[in-house]
Amino acid sequence: MNQEAAFAEVEKNEDYIVDVLQKIIAVDTSIPPGENYGRLIDIVEPDFNRFGLETERVVVPEDKVRQMPWDLHGERVNLVATLKNDKPKASAYAHMDVVPIDEPWTRDPFGGEVVDGKLYGRGTVDMKGSIACFLGAMKVLSDLGLEPKYSVNCLLCTDEEIGHRSVTVCHLANIAILLKRKIRWDPAKEQIIGDEEATRMLHKAYRAPWHL
Repeated sequence: MNQEAAFAEVEKNEDYIVDVLQKIIAVDTSIPPGENYGRLIDIVEPDFNRFGLETERVVVPEDKVRQMPWDLHGERVNLVATLKNDKPKASAYAHMDVVPIDEPWTRDPFGGEVVDGKLYGRGTVDMKGSIACFLGAMKVLSDLGLEPKYSVNCLLCTDEEIGHRSVTVCHLANIAILLKRKIRWDPAKEQIIGDEEATRMLHKAYRAPWHL
């Protein structure tokens, strides 16, 4: 099958992908507190199985959860879905949590409303949309009876939106090493305190035409 034919099959499954995305957007997985992971997995796991993937739920032990400096509630359940064959492994990762709603929206952030061809909701891009698209790809493979060139894993994980703290510590350590001195960090504002040179090293200039 050539690329154009493959994309045509994906287009035929637009309604399915949109439906999955709307259903998982409706599950509030804002972190903190990071609840409802099990509810989201209840939605997608049957389809993973239907498309030939074996699934395993992996729960973070409670003693590990208590070590996190956040007000977290609910079971931290992850999902590993595997399409097994004897081919090399390839893994696709997506996190199920989203950041909290901290400012007013013009549309329901958990409504999944489609307006003028655009779907609105918390997590549409980061990264519940990726989960829906992966399932759409697996559906196309299953419907056409195609075997992928890889043994595919899909990993649906919890609590990514607070995991950046670990990366921050490493980044700050690198800056301190390069400057050969200590730096002070405000974790609430996520700013270096009283050090303009170190602050400039937090971010690098974007390459054109990319910008934020």
